[in-house]
Amino acid sequence: MESGELRLTIADRGVGMTAEQAALAVRPFRQVDDRLARKYEGTGLGLSIVKGLIERHGGHLVIASEPNHGSRISLVFPKEVVTPLSLIRVA
Repeated sequence: MESGELRLTIADRGVGMTAEQAALAVRPFRQVDDRLARKYEGTGLGLSIVKGLIERHGGHLVIASEPNHGSRISLVFPKEVVTPLSLIRVA
């Protein structure tokens, strides 16, 4: 990772995805399991919206996932949009 970038990662221990399923999951209105009788509900918009927003800021989305072991979804913000953090002194 380039110096100065900020990476925000969310991890779960859910059903996980293959690389092919992860590529499909970031497309609008697409779900890994698109059967009518699927186990999990949703519109299939979450990851596609996040991907679009991070890319509009010059960053990118990274999905590391393994079936039956969960997923790690990372937002990588470029150093140009990361403001240095300053600690606030609590009185």
